[in-house]
Amino acid sequence: METQQWYYAKGSEQRGPVSEQELIGLIESGAVHAADLVWREGMPEWRPARDIAELATAFQKAIPVQEGAVPPPPPLMTAAPGGETNPMAIASLVLGLLSFGCGCFVSIPAIICGHLALSQIKAAPGRYKGRELAIAGLVIGYLTLVISLLFSLVEFYFIFSQGMMPH
Repeated sequence: METQQWYYAKGSEQRGPVSEQELIGLIESGAVHAADLVWREGMPEWRPARDIAELATAFQKAIPVQEGAVPPPPPLMTAAPGGETNPMAIASLVLGLLSFGCGCFVSIPAIICGHLALSQIKAAPGRYKGRELAIAGLVIGYLTLVISLLFSLVEFYFIFSQGMMPH
């Protein structure tokens, strides 16, 4: 029988995977505290270890925590380990990079894909990762769009200024 793998957070550092028995041993030894956040596949989000029924009895056997001990801050991550990279984030980055050669014709789809990816990642943090890819695609897309528009304005200026000059 395959046991589920657990992850736990100490400060902002994610640790694991460990088996449930290993995690119980860490709790009983005092290495994992009741306020430490834990996660396993099937859980929608990280939760304090004290709130997990399977781990509750281990805290009764745990070495007491020193008085005045401050629990660590929650981990910086919001996505569950192993989430898939959002396809729209990948498309945003690829289109953003292609827009260097193709200009605004590709930068606009890069921007659209980037915004869609960010909204999908925000809506399902445990399912998707790739926020950084989406942001990179957005930044590159916006930059190439602005550069393309500026280049077009300069080009129109020179075309119209040449046509208005007396020969």
